[in-house]
This record gives sequence, C-alpha cells and structure tokens, in this order.
Amino acid sequence: MPNQPVEVRRGVICHAPPVAMPDDLHDRLLALLEPLGDVVALDESDIDAAMAIMSSSPAYIALVAEALARGGEREGLDPEVAGELVAGALAGTAELLTRHDPATIRDAVAPPGGATEAGLAQLEGVVEDAFVNAVNASLERFR
Repeated sequence: MPNQPVEVRRGVICHAPPVAMPDDLHDRLLALLEPLGDVVALDESDIDAAMAIMSSSPAYIALVAEALARGGEREGLDPEVAGELVAGALAGTAELLTRHDPATIRDAVAPPGGATEAGLAQLEGVVEDAFVNAVNASLERFR
C-alpha cells in the first residue's frame, strides 16, 4: 500500500511478504518499488494499522501545515511566505525524524520557559488525542 509521497520518491510502501511467489519475482517486484521510497514488510494483520498512519498522514500533515501558515498570516506574514516557511520547517523536521526520536527534537527546540514550550503547552494532549482519533476513524473505514 503506497502513499502520496511516492510522487517525490519519499513514500512508504507497506506489503505483506508473499506466500507462494518465487523469490526472483519477489526480488524484482521489490526492486520496482524501492525507488518510490521506503519499502516495509509487515504481517498481513498489521497492514490496516500501517495504512491508517502512513497512507493518511500526508493529509493530516497538510492540515497541520495549513493551520501553522494561517497562524503566521494572522500575525501579518504574506500567505505565500507563511506557506514556504512551514513547508521548509516540515521538510527539515522530517529529516530530523530520520535521525532523532520525536522527544529529542521537541526538547532541543523547546527549552524550559521558552516560546516553543508555551506553544507546546497549548497542543499537548489535544493534538495526540486528535491524531489517535483520526487513526481510529480511518481504521473503522478499513474494517
């Protein structure tokens, strides 16, 4: 199951290992998929949960990007500039997430008593609940 970022060769493609496919055919199939992004083998029973997070994530993150840019616009930033700033920040953060766990990134960006800590205080709990609920709603449609 691919997701939208395959368009820019940064997708996540989950698949269940084949049961009765010759090894050479399986290897050729994976070779075709690998240029599209990360190819992840999962048990068949995990495919729906994986799809609910990786396949839907681009829409969820796009919603976050729109909200962040809108916050900048309300403070006077040009909408195009706000969008570029958010896109750049999200791209950089995505790269950081390949090197560090999320808590490490949060801690590095949000020192105690700082502006980011104040913003996180508004998001913590609310954002996690919202995303968990979104994943659950997606899963309900798959089932």
